[in-house]
Amino acid sequence: MDLGVPETEISLKSALVVDDETLIRQIISAELLALGYQVFTAASADEAIVLLSEGSSFDLLITDVRMPGSMDGIELSRKMRECCVEQQIIIMSGFTGYDAVNSQEFLHFLQKPFTAKRLREEISRLVHV
Repeated sequence: MDLGVPETEISLKSALVVDDETLIRQIISAELLALGYQVFTAASADEAIVLLSEGSSFDLLITDVRMPGSMDGIELSRKMRECCVEQQIIIMSGFTGYDAVNSQEFLHFLQKPFTAKRLREEISRLVHV
């Protein structure tokens, strides 16, 4: 299946998808699996932090901004960057107006809803950075 990103160009191996919506996690996970990633999921930033505390590390984080729990996706992204400087991050949201998303801090943003093609394009941009 041609996904628009040559397999040999993907250098990232593991991904963490964080979203409180099960269907969103499943769809993104399926795309990442098709691209050759090992995929982990979490329904909240708190669950993602537990994975980190258990020693898991990820090359790519794809996270929603607004989720239930003690922190949102922006704070999660900042915490992940503290421990994994080389980690690539894609922020996604169905809402607008987040200063951090609109700043230079997070250059890779997906506005929900987005297509599988748009997701692959954003991943491809990360690989070519």
